[in-house]
Parts: sequence; C-alpha cells; structure tokens
Amino acid sequence: MLVVDDSALTRELLVSLLESVGYEIVQAGDGAEALDRLAREVVDAVVTDLEMPTVDGLELTRRLKVHPTLKSLPVVIVTTRGSEQDRRRGMEAGADGYVTKGDLVRQDLVDVVARLLA
Repeated sequence: MLVVDDSALTRELLVSLLESVGYEIVQAGDGAEALDRLAREVVDAVVTDLEMPTVDGLELTRRLKVHPTLKSLPVVIVTTRGSEQDRRRGMEAGADGYVTKGDLVRQDLVDVVARLLA
C-alpha cells in the first residue's frame, strides 16, 4: 500500500496504523513522488492526503483513475477537510473512500481499506 502525505508526522501515524493491522507500506511525500513510486513499484491501494504541494490528492486520484494500468487501484483520501462539498469533490475525482483525519482514532481508515481490498 502507498501512503502519500506531505506531513512526515501524519505519514508516520498512517503507516503505524496500517502496519499494525498487517499492511506493508511504501511512502511518498506528495503526489508527484507517488506517481514516480507507482511507476516502479506495485501496490494494492493508495491512501493519500488531499492538500499537498506539487500534485495534490485530487489530481493524484484523477491521474490514477485514467491511467491504463492503475485505474483499478483503490484510492482512499484522508484529509482534515470534512465538508460534504470536499467529500463530493474527492469522490468525483475517483476516490473509492474518503476519511477525515479526525476519524482515524476510530480506525475508520482500516475499515475502509479492508473493505476495498476484500
């Protein structure tokens, strides 16, 4: 699984959470780095922040969903932006799941990822 977030602290939190339930994690600091990693490595899902420099989470999701070999890759957006409009924008970009960072304490992310990979 690829975890993409420009905040090293948040990335470590996401990695710890997902590794604790058995996922192997690859990391990227923004969407551009994520695209580079995906060109070289095979993952089973992408968990990405929404707001990042260079290539943000919406653009990363859009690019993945039109890519010939990556379009079926599940994408979960994890963000502080929890409005219905933000959620709708994420889903319209092609995200398969949308979790607000405040929900991480309830392990909603683990549930969403497990459902997408089932």
